[in-house]
Amino acid sequence: MRGSTILQIFCFCTFTLPAFFSGIVASVNTLNATQSLRVNQTLVSPQQVFEFGFFNTSISRWYLGIWYKDFPDKTVIWVANRDTPFGNSNATLKIGDRGNLLLLNQTDNPIWSSNQTTAVTNPVLKLFDNGNLILMEANEKDTNNYLWQSFDDPTDTLLPGMKLGWNLDTGVERRITSWRGQDDPSIGDSYFTLNYHGMPDIFLWNKQQRVFRTGPWNGERFGGVPILNTIAALNDSIVADEHQVYYLPSMLNQSSLSRLVVNWTGTIERFPMCQCIQGFNVKNQRQWDLKNFSDGCTRKTELECGKDKFLNMTNVQLPDATKVFVDKNMTLLECRNMCQMNCSCTAYANAEITNGGTGCVMWTDNLIDMRQFSEGGQDLYIRLAASHVDDNGTGSVGGSHKKKNSGKIAGITVAVSIVILGVIMFILWKKRILSWKKKQNGNSERGQETLQPEVIIHVDERNTDDLELPLFDFNTITQATNYFSLANKLGEGGFGSVYMGRLVDGQEIAVKRLSTSSGQGNEEFLNEVRSIAKLQHRNLAWRLWKEGNALEIMDSSFVDSYSESEVVRCIHVAFICIQERAEDRPTMSNVVLMLSSETASMAEPKHPGFVLGRSSGESDSSSARQDESYSYTINQVTVTRLDGR
Repeated sequence: MRGSTILQIFCFCTFTLPAFFSGIVASVNTLNATQSLRVNQTLVSPQQVFEFGFFNTSISRWYLGIWYKDFPDKTVIWVANRDTPFGNSNATLKIGDRGNLLLLNQTDNPIWSSNQTTAVTNPVLKLFDNGNLILMEANEKDTNNYLWQSFDDPTDTLLPGMKLGWNLDTGVERRITSWRGQDDPSIGDSYFTLNYHGMPDIFLWNKQQRVFRTGPWNGERFGGVPILNTIAALNDSIVADEHQVYYLPSMLNQSSLSRLVVNWTGTIERFPMCQCIQGFNVKNQRQWDLKNFSDGCTRKTELECGKDKFLNMTNVQLPDATKVFVDKNMTLLECRNMCQMNCSCTAYANAEITNGGTGCVMWTDNLIDMRQFSEGGQDLYIRLAASHVDDNGTGSVGGSHKKKNSGKIAGITVAVSIVILGVIMFILWKKRILSWKKKQNGNSERGQETLQPEVIIHVDERNTDDLELPLFDFNTITQATNYFSLANKLGEGGFGSVYMGRLVDGQEIAVKRLSTSSGQGNEEFLNEVRSIAKLQHRNLAWRLWKEGNALEIMDSSFVDSYSESEVVRCIHVAFICIQERAEDRPTMSNVVLMLSSETASMAEPKHPGFVLGRSSGESDSSSARQDESYSYTINQVTVTRLDGR
């Protein structure tokens, strides 16, 4: 069947709108030279996508900015006065006599201005659906002939249509820079910038340290991490001549909800986050994890023309409709029948929603750029294999009766699991109480002369050369641990108990004692001793790294079975992840980037968190520099319980 060969690829995104959004009214998107904008007033783009006005933070600082109108949480994409907030709501925005924007406080003193002065006749300020705020002549139809635009002065967000790069004539750079904090829009430490020397490349910087790069532009896309490659439908471009060089995300087949953000934590986030609908799976999970959704989703089950059903999705923004069949005179039932008979048809809907819905629009290609809201939008009927749609078209396999049965089965399963878990916990609790009582009794009866090891291990001296550590007799160990006193016990695992001890020379040691009740044997115990002995010192691994001999950490049995560069990268990332200070460690998104890209730049790791006793002078982190008197201490209260693996 022809329908069985259709490969369905699309990106489906879900958004929740506030309850008041249902009563949309026409809003003004223009401010003229005779008008002013105050705190209780806003401009709204023609399609209700963006809103421009005043907003305040939790610490009572006021800003002028642009945000998504429909999002429940205010998502700000541009801030005018990010470094010059004002402390109350008595501010006014107006168009000045010299054709520039002026933000004035309650005494009419300027807080911020657009800093351009051009001879103007009748200037107006307009907010567009792409998120751009443009100051232009009222009779000008070409938005490229502007007096000033917010896209020339981005903050932390890159939108389709924005330029990231350099004006080589003026030396002015357009970059996106993070906020200072989660509630502080002022300029932060991280920024995304285009490097035009040699081959164009985009870097993420944190302070003066390069965190990673995208890889050079190859004519179609960036060669490294695909964060930028999918902000538009693979139609991005690099423009370079003697006057300018910049990266331009395309607007092709993209809604204005697409954006790239350098957040205040120093990482990059790409929106929207996509998901596959009922009956589809992610096509390329690795790229999906890297926030590259361009491969979209693929069907779980191939279509079988004549037997397929339609999934009814509500509150949907319809897919891209540049290549569709439209008949405004057909009913929805006639539209369904036509789609059912056409094996190439992938979805259908009403052409208009007035008067209960009229007309027919039918897709015969991939469904691109769908979105579902909590309310608004319209119904869309998507063709799926019959196994993924019930008789009501709700997308739940098996219908309502199976839903109820599934609920009952799930309830019974949970109840039985809770009972079994309770019994197991009671048995373990009882066993622990008995064990504790036995140890208490045994400890009270045990004396220096009668103490015997729980297990005596015979060590062949001929096989101890590879341990490279001194051996201690049992009497030395018992004295060091105060005869295995409970006060010295640190915890216990699969082999037995672990005790803290002190040798006669003052050296602190940890003693692992094999228990008679352990399921492990002498050989396993000695194998672990050998493994520990080979480490010799807590600094042995992280020393090999500094000497450039990190591969010596690898077990010799893996020789010729791995890529040296990949192993070194993994070891490098591991060292970065366990640095002592939390602010020096990377986020998980950066860990993924570092592990998946050979072009990602990585800092030299600092000391690990479990190396104690180092002075504050060894740290070059920001927090350490702020407090030179900071010292490290060992917590003498914490007790660690060791569990066998």
